Amino acid sequence: MSRRKHVAGRKTSTREPARRQADENRWWRRLSTVGGRAKVAVVGTVGLVATLAAIPGAYGWLHDQARDLVGEDPLVAEGRANPAVITAVYWATDDIVTGSTTRDVLEAIKSGGAQMGTSGHTVALNSNRAGRIDVVRITAVVERRERPLAGTAFLADPQGGDSDALLVRVPLDAGGDEIPARVQRGGGQPRPYGADGRIRYVEQGKAEHMIVQASTETCHCTWRLRIDYTYRGQHGTVTVPPRDRPAFETTAWGRHAVQYDAWGAGVGQLTRTDCARHPGECRTSPDR
Repeated sequence: MSRRKHVAGRKTSTREPARRQADENRWWRRLSTVGGRAKVAVVGTVGLVATLAAIPGAYGWLHDQARDLVGEDPLVAEGRANPAVITAVYWATDDIVTGSTTRDVLEAIKSGGAQMGTSGHTVALNSNRAGRIDVVRITAVVERRERPLAGTAFLADPQGGDSDALLVRVPLDAGGDEIPARVQRGGGQPRPYGADGRIRYVEQGKAEHMIVQASTETCHCTWRLRIDYTYRGQHGTVTVPPRDRPAFETTAWGRHAVQYDAWGAGVGQLTRTDCARHPGECRTSPDR
């Protein structure tokens, strides 16, 4: 019996190609199985989303979950000083201002001063959620009480105006540093917001606007508005202006060193009075 001669480098067994083919088949089956599972997961997720979207109210739930994931607050507020909403423009500063034009004088006083007597502010509330957000409480939080500003006053008496926005009054002299904001309904007496059971709410895509009037006869007050709300049983708070921005300011009327009257000498004219020399010609209140 003759033996097959062994040649170096030549495979002598037919089992190796079969084993290699079997390994390749097993690898492909595993890959197909993993891909199939991935497809099932994707299809299942899409199906779940489609099913939820078809259920009443589920779209809002999905919308809110997405907002929660990116860390967006349910309620967003923007506020700014806006004396035009109370029609009168009364400002004061501790500086002694000189100028010949209304614009220059007013801008100089506003840059270092505050609205005087009653200050006007506008606040806009916007929803980041699908459902209704109820505003349950509005509170003015006073951060500082200082003596009224007494350098230069700028006076421009009321010219008339009207608005359909919610009017919120903040009596800064009511006592304490947390003062419930008040609203007035149908000519009645101002009452704390929500005392009559009428709660404003905010819906997505429709801003809720408020006019805020703060008043003081005693101080130069810096303050912020705290708005408490509820959404789907959860309580939240938003502060206007936010903590990283300057607070609102309101200063009381008083005797000033200098007074500018925007219309005292006629429409479009500006008069300047030295109140130290002519105290009787300077006003210490809106009426006198």
